[in-house]
Amino acid sequence: MDRIADITVDRWLSDDFRAANSDIDATLGNMMKRTTLAGYQAYVGAFIEMDLTDRLQDMQVPTLLIAAEKDHGGGPPDDMGAMAGQIPGARFELIKGAGHIVNYEAPDALAALQQNFLCRD
Repeated sequence: MDRIADITVDRWLSDDFRAANSDIDATLGNMMKRTTLAGYQAYVGAFIEMDLTDRLQDMQVPTLLIAAEKDHGGGPPDDMGAMAGQIPGARFELIKGAGHIVNYEAPDALAALQQNFLCRD
């Protein structure tokens, strides 16, 4: 898991953020390294098998999709925007400059988008 964690965590944050916040980078790396191999394999298996594309148009609830500009794996902006276009009435928001773990890298921007969505009229 140490090697997998090192490779994976490198993609979670933007380079600039990682350089300026080595403590957060280390925290995320340590969290990943404490994950069991079986747990990681189960997550990857579920993620790979999950494809709800054919059901997106059937969603009947308010939906907000948020992507981070520098997320290249877990929710790339182009893919998230395309998904939003398939969900009736969905909103898509992009957090500029942030990587995949946006709640660490841009928590205020994320909270503002969520608050606005949840408290709308």
